[in-house]
This record gives sequence, C-alpha cells and structure tokens, in this order.
Amino acid sequence: MPGATSNYALPYLQGGDPPAIHTSEQALAEATDAVLTRMDTVPTTTVFTTSGSFSKPANCRFVRVRLVGGGGGGGAASGTSGSQGSAGGGGGGGGYAEEIIPASSLTASTTVTVGAGGGAAAAGGTSSFGAFLSASGGGAGTGGVAATNSSVDGGQGGAGTGGSLNVDGMDGDVGRVGAAEPQPARGGNSQLGAGGRGTVAVNGGPGGIGQGFGGGGGGAANRASQSAISGAAGAAGVVIVEAFF
Repeated sequence: MPGATSNYALPYLQGGDPPAIHTSEQALAEATDAVLTRMDTVPTTTVFTTSGSFSKPANCRFVRVRLVGGGGGGGAASGTSGSQGSAGGGGGGGGYAEEIIPASSLTASTTVTVGAGGGAAAAGGTSSFGAFLSASGGGAGTGGVAATNSSVDGGQGGAGTGGSLNVDGMDGDVGRVGAAEPQPARGGNSQLGAGGRGTVAVNGGPGGIGQGFGGGGGGAANRASQSAISGAAGAAGVVIVEAFF
C-alpha cells in the first residue's frame, strides 16, 4: 500500500507494493502540483476597523495578527478668570500586540474586537483577537485646573498582551500652566498612529484628535477669562489579520 509524507501527503511506493510505476508517478505529480498551487497563493489581509469575526480560509496554514487599542481622550481645560490659565493632559496611545497563530489552533470563526477611541477625558477601548492576544486602550488625560502655575498628568499608554511582540503605547504629555500661560499637551503615539497635537488657538481650545489607529487625543488649553473646553478624542484601534497558505 503506498505511503505518504507527513507534511504534505506526497505519495510514494513502499516495499511490497505492486510495481504500478506510472500510477505512482501520476499521483506524485498531482499531489506536488496541489502543494505548489497552495504555496503560490498570495496571502490575504483583512483589516478590521470595527468589531466583527474572522473566518478561517480554506487551506490556510497560519495567520499573523497585529492589533492596536483605542487612543485615550485628552483632558479638559477648566474655565478661567483673571490671570489664570488651564491645560489638560494628553490622552495615552493605544497598546500594540502581534502574534503568528497556526491555523490548526483556530476555529472556523474567531471573534474580533476593535477598541473605540476614547472621547474627551475617557479611556480608549481594548482590541482583541479571540482569546489569543489583546491590546488595551490608552488612558484619558487629566483635566486641567485654573491656576497661574500647575500641572496635570497625561493618560498612560495602553499595553499589549499575549503576543510574541507586545509594545506599550506612549503616555500623553503633561498639561502645564506657567505664569498663567498654558502649554499645549500632545496625545501619545501608538505603533500605528500619532497623538493629536495640543491646542494652538490664541485664547485656548480643544487639542487635535488622535491620528491613525490608536493615537491619543490632545489636551485642551485655556488662557485667562475663558469658558471650560473639552479635550480631543482619541483614534479608534484596529485589528489586522494576514492569512498565509
């Protein structure tokens, strides 16, 4: 009875098999052709910008998964009066994780969660690929208080978990006021997105929104005698799945 190789099931004759050489050669050629055809298949890439599910393609051998959590929102700037200023901290960048997963470890469908970007003064959401790996969102920037000299913390960067490569997002900048002049606080970067800039308006305003995937939102800033202003939103995360054949 013909045998077969363990990796690609290529057939071969064994001792005691009838000498049907032409049949064996045809079977080997057809099996080899099938293997080479599969190896020539171009990898497919699925980019999830919203939550959903990944369906394992036929003949897939492994997948490479990369994901980023949502960026944190920037901190608000409180209302000011007299010679005061106010500046909120920048939102943290989303964490990053990456892993290669054998297709044999996957079920037919895997749940994909994409972390939302944090709104003003809110943390970003966690992105995940089933129970295999995840990346938390960046923390929210702290709201600024009216003062002539003060500082408030930026949001902490998110963290990757479960990957062979896990990278923390960058922390948001500290919101500072010196001599009643606010110093704009930039949001933290993620591996796939830039943090929003701090406000550049003359009398203050919200910071820039987070950029790309997982960038933290910039902190708001106020100069003297201005109403309270909310910080900027962080950018949503992403899950990228590449299937190899």
